[in-house]
Amino acid sequence: LGDVLKLHFEPVDVIALGYFANSTETKDMMFSWADHIVVMEEQYLKHIPEQFKAKTLVCEVGPDVYGRHNHPQLIDKVWRWTRLNTARLGITEHNKKL
Repeated sequence: LGDVLKLHFEPVDVIALGYFANSTETKDMMFSWADHIVVMEEQYLKHIPEQFKAKTLVCEVGPDVYGRHNHPQLIDKVWRWTRLNTARLGITEHNKKL
């Protein structure tokens, strides 16, 4: 999701956060900083503290069976979700050459 957002939409400032690899302090800091929190499976909503759930969205891609972050099926799911949620995220797709 981060690559799709960073490369093809604006304005965005994306930081991926591995939930289990970061301290509670780091997660709370990032959750506070973020305008939106996107989890990649609905089951991970339970890990988002209540005070941040209102700004949390689910990009449901299912279990991680893709083997790599740029798997075509995963990218397709992320693109479709992002295009459906541009208004909620306050972003627009651009056609800039990168």
